[in-house]
Amino acid sequence: MKLYIGKWQLPLSNTNKLVVKGLFVKKQLCYEISSNGCRVKIEIDWSNIIGIRAAMKKNEPGVLEVELSEPPKFYKELGQKDVGAHSQWVDGSDFTRGQASTCSSTHQIQMIQPADADPSSTHQIQMLQPVDADPNSTHQI
Repeated sequence: MKLYIGKWQLPLSNTNKLVVKGLFVKKQLCYEISSNGCRVKIEIDWSNIIGIRAAMKKNEPGVLEVELSEPPKFYKELGQKDVGAHSQWVDGSDFTRGQASTCSSTHQIQMIQPADADPSSTHQIQMLQPVDADPNSTHQI
């Protein structure tokens, strides 16, 4: 997956990992980014989402665009965690070079289809799952 916020983008590489979650209990959309052993995240309150567009076309990357009325919140993971322990998050700074805080209200996530993937990819299933899911659970997109 690739994440674009304004002119900033999370490069697609073997060291970067992006997980997008719908946090139903907290009523938030969350992007968790792991890179070289460090983790940061962006949290978006549902009340700040003014538009969502999802496009899934055969043989093309899936796209999810989220338009915001307010900047998101930034966090970084605090230290190393024990196996099985919950992550501890502290306030972090805007790692998008100011794009998410001041410049852009539109976030775009591209779901890139691996070349060797089955054409009936799970991206669409995973993307639609939160709509019909249990409101007390967390789902990854």
